[in-house]
Parts: sequence; structure tokens; C-alpha cells
Amino acid sequence: MNTNNPTIAITHGDTNGIGYELILKSFADNSLLELFTPIVYGSPKVAAYHRKAIDVPANFTIITEAEEARHNRFNLLTTFAEEVRVELGTPTPEAGNAAFRAMRTAVDDTKNQKVDALVLAPADNATMQGPDYQFGSEKSYVEMMLDNKDKGLLLYVVDTVRIASLADHKALREVPAAVSAAHLEEKLRLLHTTLRRDYGIDDPRIAVMALNDVDRNGRFYGDEEQDIMVPTQQKLAEEGMKVYGPCSFNELLSAYGDGAYDAVLAMHDGQAAMLMQQLTDHVGYEYIAGLPAVVTLVAAGADYAKAGSNTANTALLRQAIYACIDICRQREAYDEAHANPLPKLYHERRDEGEKVRFAVSNNRKRYPQNDNERVADEAPDTETLPTVPADMSEANDNDAPSNDTPPANE
Repeated sequence: MNTNNPTIAITHGDTNGIGYELILKSFADNSLLELFTPIVYGSPKVAAYHRKAIDVPANFTIITEAEEARHNRFNLLTTFAEEVRVELGTPTPEAGNAAFRAMRTAVDDTKNQKVDALVLAPADNATMQGPDYQFGSEKSYVEMMLDNKDKGLLLYVVDTVRIASLADHKALREVPAAVSAAHLEEKLRLLHTTLRRDYGIDDPRIAVMALNDVDRNGRFYGDEEQDIMVPTQQKLAEEGMKVYGPCSFNELLSAYGDGAYDAVLAMHDGQAAMLMQQLTDHVGYEYIAGLPAVVTLVAAGADYAKAGSNTANTALLRQAIYACIDICRQREAYDEAHANPLPKLYHERRDEGEKVRFAVSNNRKRYPQNDNERVADEAPDTETLPTVPADMSEANDNDAPSNDTPPANE
């Protein structure tokens, strides 16, 4: 991968939605072409129709294979030659099929490493349904085609706010079944790795959002928090991972705003969306973590109401593209740095005191379950921290305390 000039595939999305408007308006500015080599997977005829409809002076170079893409060019790869009827603002099976065919070709090229990363433009999953596409979401399809069925994790990202969804794209009645100890542990480990490898956070702090609400006394209405979340969080904490919870919605709203966490694992999409809306009103993107390739999605639907009106916000596509480039670079740097780690010598090993020095108190991260716990939680913390020699020059350099503690707000 050439991270200085990555080749990124971009699907055209629903041909009756805002996908082409976002693409054409974004690439009307040639400065974007300096960052990467784009390949838009779609139809030159449909692109020309949209260009005329919104009167945008965007010129594209038509290619038939990804290998033909040229830098500093708006490359448009033809994924189908037949005519497609464009009905702006109307969801149709024909438009959905066009979106699927573009995505299928782009995902295939991503799998075969003909491109370095993939951005999915807005589409309508309902209109894409057909003999070759019977998936609940584009995420499920991408995971299947990249040989990672159900192994990904959907992240909603705006600036430094990162919220993952444990049971993404599921009906509420299906969510409790997804909240199992094994599934929760798997996704927390994946989120921890993603924050380190793809976002460059060495020691990430993750909060787990409670499934159930709390009553006026701070007790959860269900048992999932005490029976599943707390043991899982404690297990990972013993391994050195900073995982806190379960946290209520209001607690997360306050703590994330204060920079206490680097990411939140919500139990379902509704929780993630509500928390994101309260924390920021900026434009972000979606990211499918845990895949062999970097795949981002525009954080919007086909938005038929705006189709053809020339009012769609190009920041939606730009954020997904910028994230794609940043994650590609960060991932390559991380993999290179961790490819051949040097074995530590005996005298370099540190005792468990280091974990204590940098541990964050977890007393306030969950509500007490009974009166005894309430008394214990309210008791003053008398934990004694390890002492450090007054004259640091007398201490072994290898035993000096680390100064790489992440700031409160990364």
C-alpha cells in the first residue's frame, strides 16, 4: 500500500439518491485529488445525467479496470453498460440493483487488493434486495465477501467521539440475545485493538453502556449488567485493559464530555445514535472495524428528499474519505512498528506497580447493586500508591516511571 497516494474505491450508491451529487461536487475541487487516487464505481451515463441535473463542472476519466486508474484524475470505473432509468428522489429496485452491482465490483477489487481501501456512498438496503443480495446491511455483505462474517464492528465517529454498536442493525427484540459474555468480550477486544491500531491510542479507555435503564435509586432494571457486563469488564481489567461500566446514558453523557473515555460500546444502534446526537452536531462517518481492508461509509442514507436539489452536504463524503486515508496511514505505521518487536531483557521487566500507578478508579463507573456495596463505594479510597525515589538519578533508568500517560482528553 502506498499511503502517500492510496487508491480508494468509492461506490456511487443509490442512483436516485444523493450519492452522485456528493461525488461530483466533491471532485469538482481538484485539490482533493492530491491526497489519493479515486476510483468511482458506477455508470458514466448516470454520472453525466446527474452532472447535468445539478450543473456541476466535474470531469471524469472513464476506465474499465482498476489498474487503469491514474493519479490526479477523477477515475470512473464502469460497472455496468446498460441503461439505468434515473428517477431522482424515488426509491426503485432498478436504482437499488445499480447500487449493489457497483458495491459488488468495488468489494471484489478490495478483496483482491486492486485498491487500498473502500468508501461506500449512501444507498438504500431495502431496494438492493434481490437474488444476489439478501443481507440486513451493507456491513454484513462486506464482512461476508471479505471472509470475515460477523467479525466486524460498526463504529460511529465524529471528531474524537467514537461509539461502537454491539448488536448493530438488529431489531430491539433481538438485542438481548446478542448481549452474551462471549460476544461482549469479543467485541471489546476488537474495539481495544482498533483504537490502538487504527486510531493510534496506545492505552485506550473504553466504557460499556448498560442495556437497561436505572431506577431513581441507581439500580438497573435487568440482570444483564450484573451477570454479564461486570464479570466481563473485570476479566479484561485484570489483563490490563481499561474497560469501565456498565454506565448509564446520563453518566456517559457527562463523562465523555469531560474526556474520560476514548470510545463507548453501546448495546444497539439506537443507544449509539442518541448518545452521538447529544455529544456533537458535527458531520462524521461510519467505520467497519476488524476487517483486513479499511472500509468507511458515508453517515447518511440515500436521502431521496434532497436528491437533485444540489443541497447535499459534501462534508459527508469528505469525512469518510479523510478517515479512510488517515486509518490506512495509521494502520501501516502501527503494523510496521510492531512487525519485529525486540524481546525484553530480564532487567527491563517492571513490577505490577506500574499498573497501579496508571489505574483509573472504577468505583463511580457503575451503580451499587445493594446497600452493602453502596457503603463500600462511599468509603474513602485508602489505596497506597507505590513510592518513587526522591532522587531520580539514583533510580535505574529502566525502572523510571513512564511519562507516556495519555492526557485526559485525547
